[in-house]
Amino acid sequence: MVHLKITTVNLPEQYIECLDILVDLGYFPSRSEAMRQLLKQFLSKEENFKKEIVSSVFFELKSIQMNCLIGG
Repeated sequence: MVHLKITTVNLPEQYIECLDILVDLGYFPSRSEAMRQLLKQFLSKEENFKKEIVSSVFFELKSIQMNCLIGG
């Protein structure tokens, strides 16, 4: 089981209203769950983006290295 910690976040009123709408529409059972799920989704996308960048840079460096080795 995941241990949850309480944290305080200051948000603009408009964001809170949006969270409340998502809860009222049944997308999430609570503001807290909405924040957890939205943050999890953001961090997952961010991590995938970082992996793509690292992979791209690695591929580019390997290509440069190969060109240097074969005198290109």
